[in-house]
Amino acid sequence: ILDDEIQADFYVSVPDMVSKLVPLKNKLRKKFPKSKRGSVGYNIPEMIEIFKTGHEYLVERDCYILSKIGTVDMPREHIAANVATIIKDVCTHRPVSFGPFVERAIICSATSESLLFNVEPFLPQITEDNEEKNQMVNN
Repeated sequence: ILDDEIQADFYVSVPDMVSKLVPLKNKLRKKFPKSKRGSVGYNIPEMIEIFKTGHEYLVERDCYILSKIGTVDMPREHIAANVATIIKDVCTHRPVSFGPFVERAIICSATSESLLFNVEPFLPQITEDNEEKNQMVNN
C-alpha cells in the first residue's frame, strides 16, 4: 500500500487490526477504516457489500445535499426509487415528530435547468409506533 502496489476504493478492518494500520493513515486518508464510517467491524462480507452497493452523499453548507441519483437513460421508476432512498436516509437523522426534515428538493441534469419538485410523497409519515416511541422518550 505504501508503495502504491495495492490500491482500492475503500478499506475495511476488524477492530483489533486498526491500531496496526495507523502507519497507513496518512497514505489512505479518507479511505482509512473508521467505525464511524462503517468500515470497522467483525462482519467483513457485510461491510464489503455495503461499500460495493452503497451510495455516498455529502451535506454541504446550508444543509444542501448534492448527489447523483441516476442517468438520463434510466427508467423514471429507478430515479424515483433513488430519490426516495436518499430522502429516507437523510430523514433518519431527525425524529419525524419534529416536522419535515427536507423542505424542498431540486432535480437537474448537467445540460438542463433545475426543476423544483414536490418532495412530500417521499417524506416519512408519523405513525402510531413513532408517536409511542416519542412519548416513551419524553416521559
